[in-house]
Amino acid sequence: MPAEDVAKVRDLLGAKLAEAVTWLAGLLQGMITSSLAILNIVSLVVVTPIVTFFLLRDWEKMIAQIDSYLPGLASGIALGLLIGVLAIIPILGVTTGFILAIGLAASQSGTSTAILTVCGIFAVGQLAEANILTPKLLGDRIHLHPVWVIFALFAGGALFGFVGVLVAVPAAAVIGVLARFALLSYRRSSLYDAREPESLTEPGSATGTNLMRVG
Repeated sequence: MPAEDVAKVRDLLGAKLAEAVTWLAGLLQGMITSSLAILNIVSLVVVTPIVTFFLLRDWEKMIAQIDSYLPGLASGIALGLLIGVLAIIPILGVTTGFILAIGLAASQSGTSTAILTVCGIFAVGQLAEANILTPKLLGDRIHLHPVWVIFALFAGGALFGFVGVLVAVPAAAVIGVLARFALLSYRRSSLYDAREPESLTEPGSATGTNLMRVG
């Protein structure tokens, strides 16, 4: 065969081979995807009823076993979850949880020891939350004083209700970053110190770095 025909045949075979490889790869990918879909369907149809059956059969035993590891009040898990949900509202969550816990302790045991135990637990928990958890886990993260965090929660709740409480801390953090950057820019400007240059936004200046630093 002429050299030109050989080159054409070679190019044609290469193109067809590439198409075949692409087709085989697509077929393999389709088989894997179909296999995973079939596996998910099988697990949904077979595994879910089995798990549901055992949960329905042993649910009370499981709850009783978990309760046996937790000393204190009956329904303590539900009460703890309720207090945790209401804890986003500072005063309401603690007050409601304390009243409910005291009521449960009085109705279930009727002794002053149980009531004093509940009071002690709440006192220790509030001291730890106010002096350790909130300043370290919340205040240090967003660089806000705990007083400002509480004020933001109250202000958000008063202005926008429950939604305001949810967005109060992020909004306060953003406002804090902007305020710190504005104060830093002011203190570095000629308005604060006539020896400082007025331009702080030149390329290569430390403004962007300062914004990241105050944030």
